[in-house]
Amino acid sequence: MSPIRAVATGLITILSACAAREPSTHVASSRESSSLDPRDWFASGSGAPTPAIAAVEPARVAEKAPPSPAVKKRASAFGADLPSFVVKDEEAVRAEPTDDSEQLGTLLPGARISVVALGEQRKACRWMEIEPAGWICARGEPSKLAPSADVYPRLWARGYDGRVFRDEDDIRANGGYKPAQPVAIVRPWPVKPITIDKKQYMRTADGEYVPWTSVPRYWGDEYAGVALDGAKTPKLPIAWTWFHETHEKPTPVHAGPSRKDKVVRSLPLRARVDLLAEEGKWVRIGDGEWVAREDLKIIRGPAAPPPEVTGANEVWVDVVLSQQALVLYRGKTPIHATLVSTGREKYPTPTGIFRIKKKTPVSTFQSPRPDLIDYKIEDVAWAMHISDVYAIHGAWWNRGFGVPISLGCVDVPATDIRVVYEHVEPKIPPGWWQAHATKEHPGSVVRIRLN
Repeated sequence: MSPIRAVATGLITILSACAAREPSTHVASSRESSSLDPRDWFASGSGAPTPAIAAVEPARVAEKAPPSPAVKKRASAFGADLPSFVVKDEEAVRAEPTDDSEQLGTLLPGARISVVALGEQRKACRWMEIEPAGWICARGEPSKLAPSADVYPRLWARGYDGRVFRDEDDIRANGGYKPAQPVAIVRPWPVKPITIDKKQYMRTADGEYVPWTSVPRYWGDEYAGVALDGAKTPKLPIAWTWFHETHEKPTPVHAGPSRKDKVVRSLPLRARVDLLAEEGKWVRIGDGEWVAREDLKIIRGPAAPPPEVTGANEVWVDVVLSQQALVLYRGKTPIHATLVSTGREKYPTPTGIFRIKKKTPVSTFQSPRPDLIDYKIEDVAWAMHISDVYAIHGAWWNRGFGVPISLGCVDVPATDIRVVYEHVEPKIPPGWWQAHATKEHPGSVVRIRLN
């Protein structure tokens, strides 16, 4: 059995969330019924082990580009006592106060934004200039609350039957209550617990608390890529192990460049190794230690940027299909690398030069053709759309990073997707659900190539 088939039929039984159209823009506020929920697939016998009841600390985040000069904030149009405006409906943010001007982004119902100027009153709405940029024609009302912070994906404490604590006093009083529905947990970045009286907790979407151990580690959190831009970080080329026969076996390390040579040790799936020398079809990873090249996913480079990358410090993304690898660059300098999952043979990921059209921190992906394949996956994190069909996004359900098993999108591990998302353009303002690239500020370049 080929490694791709083995993963697709054994370790991974779920299909990726990419569809033949743009994902649904609906973000569920609570768990909704679904004919096939991926969390239920794992629970119903895919053969995958139960995830550890813990959260993992993300790898060191590659250093960001220098921040833009600070811009002085303007006063609220409603006065100091009303610093925000709560929008009633989903609203498009426009570059100018006209319906046909360029769209900068999207706000969800309930978003609190800072309004700095009032424009034309229409029958159904009023134009308002908002911080940090753009106009909305919206219904809603001013609020005493501060503008919304960043929109984050959620974790679901599925199967948690313990107590939820309303506040710190409730914790200290050993109070709490049993939730009637699965608890939605805000997933901060980086993932860190809140310590109260030497015990660790996570905050729910309602501002309450649950024990840190109530949320299983997400399946995609088991693997993370590596930063490349520090003084002590690895440099390209680098590689990860993936035994060519099956993911279920460790990768043998031989004493010489032949399978007839003695096996001196074994490495687990996706162990990172350095490439010290190459001889024929073999790679030396240490003194007297050799691994067959077919048992490795190798990221070579640094790669030359495409002509579309014109700035010396311009951030761009390079995806190599043959190695199922993604490298984030700043100009000619690689700053982060990871394994990914691109489209399987029936649903190939397109090659070429793209730009990120828009970014969405959390969304729901739903099948456009449930008669052919039915799925609905909530909390798809940090999506970067390169077309109306394809995106680079987080994939918490994926344990097969390193083989092509998606429906055409680029699935990225949980830790690494936020690194990419934070670096690339367009930037997304706090509280916005979506940001669009514009003619004046085009999105970052994405190159997808076979080799």
